[in-house]
Amino acid sequence: MVTSAVHRLPTPRFCAPASVPEAPVRFALALMLVLIAAAHAPARAYDSSWHKATGWSGEYPNGFTIAKDLTIDIRAMPDPDAPKSVACRLRKGATYHQWNGKRVVADRLEFISFTKIRTYRITDRLTVRLERQADGRQASVTFRKGDTWSYLAGLAEGSFVMKFNGEVYIAGQDMFVRSTEISSPGRAGESDYDEWLGLRCANGAVGWILAGEVKGKRGFGGPNITGYGAARDGRPSR
Repeated sequence: MVTSAVHRLPTPRFCAPASVPEAPVRFALALMLVLIAAAHAPARAYDSSWHKATGWSGEYPNGFTIAKDLTIDIRAMPDPDAPKSVACRLRKGATYHQWNGKRVVADRLEFISFTKIRTYRITDRLTVRLERQADGRQASVTFRKGDTWSYLAGLAEGSFVMKFNGEVYIAGQDMFVRSTEISSPGRAGESDYDEWLGLRCANGAVGWILAGEVKGKRGFGGPNITGYGAARDGRPSR
């Protein structure tokens, strides 16, 4: 997976006067700078303990098809702590899935995910074949008892992204044979994997939908997948 940055509007340039004698003017300029800083700030809920990746994981990634015209409130940024301040119109039959190439282009869809990083310790010597994410080359990596590695994100069919000694690899389930998790458990009920959809809505608004919040809700059906790697607008699946 390749990390993707969230698109944001360019920062306007300001030419401050030589002197600003009036307090209201100084206050207005200060407020404007605070708002600009807030607009460009990273998502507050996802710190360095989370791994951000492009795409949603799984052999058949999640998605949804709209069952009826509706308007929902969504966020201006991919942050669960942000207010739902954007009114977003969604049209019946629209399929929001990373395999629906036409809608990906038409609505400028972005699929990103955040996974809570988990840390594991090797319990006994282990040698496995791993794929380097950077260049796709295979590597034989030997782990010694006590070594630690990090689970970054799931992929498909049991494979996942991991990090060891500063190198990022694609690994399989054999890594768990001689590993035990040592990371602290999250709070009860707290999600450890979030999927976000960035989109331009039917009414022209732009924002982000947290997929877990709309899954199974009225008006949201299963994605209209027409074959492996293919999806299109149409009737929602059951």
